Amino acid sequence: MSEPEFTFTMPAGWEELSPDSGRAIRKVGNTNSVLRMSFDRNPMPRPLSNPPRKAELAANLVKMQGGVVSNTSEGQFELGSYGRAIFTGKRLGHGEAWVLTDGTHLFLATYTSEKAPDRQELQDVANIITSVRWTR
Repeated sequence: MSEPEFTFTMPAGWEELSPDSGRAIRKVGNTNSVLRMSFDRNPMPRPLSNPPRKAELAANLVKMQGGVVSNTSEGQFELGSYGRAIFTGKRLGHGEAWVLTDGTHLFLATYTSEKAPDRQELQDVANIITSVRWTR
């Protein structure tokens, strides 16, 4: 098995799902929600010529899948910056789309839950995503 493209810190009580579904994790025993993550390495390791508006990109990803965005925000993490869009959709209690970048590569994550998650689960999701690391 090859080395993973990215790593993250998984809190106690979370589990990684089958690799058949890509990199995905969920809180143990919670079948109503899932956090899916993917990394897009820039094959030309140069800074992106047009740095993305991360919150806008996250919101566009949501809209393309029929979600309704209720809030967007941007912030910083150790490797760079991120954008986040909170959304709802059909049969969905809560959703979040995240776009992280170090100026060269992109990392995408979506968290979806059929029911409204508790505050601790939402904090865990934010901590997991902002703990993501990849080699440059």
